Amino acid sequence: LWIGRIEEHGAPAWAAVTVSADGDKIGRIESVIRRKEYLGPYKEPVTAPSFAPLSTAQRTSRVDMLAAVDRFYLAIAAENGEAPADLAEDCKWAVNGLEMSACEVPFSNRLLQGLEQVRDRKVIAVDEARGLVAISAYEDFTAQQQEFTDAQGNSYEDTMPFPRTLQVVELFRIVNGKIERIEGFTSELPYGMGPR
Repeated sequence: LWIGRIEEHGAPAWAAVTVSADGDKIGRIESVIRRKEYLGPYKEPVTAPSFAPLSTAQRTSRVDMLAAVDRFYLAIAAENGEAPADLAEDCKWAVNGLEMSACEVPFSNRLLQGLEQVRDRKVIAVDEARGLVAISAYEDFTAQQQEFTDAQGNSYEDTMPFPRTLQVVELFRIVNGKIERIEGFTSELPYGMGPR
C-alpha cells in the first residue's frame, strides 16, 4: 500500500494505491483517488502519513490489532452512540488529509449520520513493527445534509441530495493495544457500487 500526493494535469489529489501479488507477479493494482472537487472533507495533500517503527514493548500482535479494528467497525454498525473501548484517549481521526476530531466523537454526534453500512471490508496490509492495519471498504450513504467539524472547530455542511457510496482505504495506527490514529482516504462512487 502506498498513500501520498499525486498530480493530475497539475491538480493535486490524494491517492491510495494497493498492489497485490499473484505468486511472483503483480496480480492486481487498485487505487482510491480523492480529488478536491469532490464533496468534503478534504485538505490538499502536502505530506503523506508516516509512522516510525514502535518499540517492542509498544507493539500489538497481528491478531489483536485485527480484533481491535473489527470491534471498531462493529461499533459503527451498532449505531448506539458508543465508541469502542479500543480507542486511545488522545486518538485522532483524519479524512482525506483533514483532521476531523477525536476518534470517539463521530460515534456520538452527526459525523456518521446517513451511513447505512460499511461493506465488502478486507484487510490490505498489517505491519506489526509500525502498528498499522490498512483496510479497504465501501460505505453506503443515504441522501442527506451532512455536517462536520474539523479539529480546529470549523463547521462544514454539504448537501447530498442523492445517495452515494464511498470507496475507502483506512489506516489504523495501534500502540499498546489501543487505536491512536485513523487516516481515511475516500473516493466518490455511484450508490451501491462495489468491488468487481
